[in-house]
Amino acid sequence: ARIRNETFARDDVRDFLDMVFSLIRDGVSSLPDRLERDAGLSAKGVDKAIESCDDLLDVVGKRIVDFFDARQVKPGADRVDLFNQ
Repeated sequence: ARIRNETFARDDVRDFLDMVFSLIRDGVSSLPDRLERDAGLSAKGVDKAIESCDDLLDVVGKRIVDFFDARQVKPGADRVDLFNQ
């Protein structure tokens, strides 16, 4: 188990988010087809579902990029954590 208040390396967090959101992206991307097949969604409904899913993925992707862009790592900066100040 990880120690409480331990910080994670930025690259580890980025890799984890990439893995999790790849799973979400794959699920959301397949949703319109599943709704058409399993729930009898009309062609117009499928088009709207595709549009909504694409919009959601765009917003989530932008928020993640904005989060990391707003927290740039300064080269050579010493890390300070709870135990090493």
